[in-house]
Amino acid sequence: MRVFSVFENIGFLFVSDVISRLLSFGLFLAIAHTLGKSGLGDYSFIFAFVGLLVVFNDLGIQVLFVRDVAKNLARTSYILKNTLSMKVLLGLIVAFLTAVAVNFTNVSAEVVLSVYIVALATFFFSLKTMFLAVFYAHERMLFVAFATMLEMFLAVVLGVSAIISGYGLVGLSFAFLMSYFVVFVVSIVAVRRLTTISFGFNLDFQKRFLRSSLPFWFSGLFMAIYFRIDTVMISLIKGSAETGLYNASYRLLDALYFIPSAVIGAVFPAMSRLHVKNKNVLRSLYRKSFYYLLAIALPMGVGVTMLAERLTLFIFGSGFSGTHLALQILIWALVAIFLSSLTGFLMNAVNKQLLFTLTTAFAALLNVALNLFFIPLWSYIGAAISTVMTEFFVLILLVYFARKNSYAFDMFRTLLKPVAATAFMAVVIFALLNFHIMLIVPVAATAYFVMLFLIGGLEKEEFHLLKGYLKRIF
Repeated sequence: MRVFSVFENIGFLFVSDVISRLLSFGLFLAIAHTLGKSGLGDYSFIFAFVGLLVVFNDLGIQVLFVRDVAKNLARTSYILKNTLSMKVLLGLIVAFLTAVAVNFTNVSAEVVLSVYIVALATFFFSLKTMFLAVFYAHERMLFVAFATMLEMFLAVVLGVSAIISGYGLVGLSFAFLMSYFVVFVVSIVAVRRLTTISFGFNLDFQKRFLRSSLPFWFSGLFMAIYFRIDTVMISLIKGSAETGLYNASYRLLDALYFIPSAVIGAVFPAMSRLHVKNKNVLRSLYRKSFYYLLAIALPMGVGVTMLAERLTLFIFGSGFSGTHLALQILIWALVAIFLSSLTGFLMNAVNKQLLFTLTTAFAALLNVALNLFFIPLWSYIGAAISTVMTEFFVLILLVYFARKNSYAFDMFRTLLKPVAATAFMAVVIFALLNFHIMLIVPVAATAYFVMLFLIGGLEKEEFHLLKGYLKRIF
């Protein structure tokens, strides 16, 4: 494994995710300010509802594809043609069932029509992700980065045009349909440079593949439940306005998920390969990835907790009063997600995916039970509490499984320097509370990283890698 290659791929995914999530957040703000709390709540319900069902069109195929192809690139064409045929069939079935299922809810006709459109859009999105999986397995992240940015750019341009022109949620849904379809076509053209595209029907292979992929799918299913069920439940129990307030805070955190997403997307193929070739290097890669994700997540949690009210007022305005309370709670769920996502994919890479599946299964059941109890009592604040409790349950259990499988490290030493630098940052924030939020955030972030560097929390190797990466870009 070339360390620089992993770092380079992280860089490509990091930059594309930053740009894409900024564009996505811009669209989210346009929806919030144009359609208001209720419109934002309906928009959130549409994608949460479709997201709960669309997980059935994968069955864990994509993750297993990346893992198996990364171990043997010569089998790319054979595995792709057999998995692609399954994805097409599953995608058509799920799109139809989603369109049927929404008619059993009490949402408006406009929301129902929008769900129809988004269900069709996700069919093309699902096939596109299968083609991108080829690039992931070959560790060619530059095209993945390009496709991600192009898709979101088209969605934002078309989506903002639709809501400004008065086409509402239906027009917005068509914007996503068009953007997904365009990138689907572009991905077909690009993937032909790496392999051939055809449909295979080796039933014996497909049965074996599905048996192996099901643990990955169950993980995705259970994660979809405890990531999305809260939005659906708030909408059905409390209404669109409460859903809008909750998702305003949730979306702020979703905009930050690009960090673990980029790291995991780059290191997962390397982890899968190292599990076969060099377990000692794999342990080192996991430990370093865990440390740097923690070093980013911890100050983020403290900073957002201290500045949540001013952040939400600055971004959403007074019309979303109360959003900051959910944000102060949910930020700690994100801290846990940074670390649990990495550890979960470690389990997948070392063929312990069943442990990841069982963890997410318990988490889904726990989250639904907590939401049923807390949402009627405290609405979206109750949902936020349920989410944090669930995510820390997942983190603790996965770290325990990692330690039991010989991927343990000194957690106290790992925490020590980030905690010390975060404490210093908190003092800086407290001293600057009378200043504008746009000044506090960069000064606090700078104070944190300077202190982390001074106490030896950043290694020289990372600076050399960063320097080399920047030279290749510029």
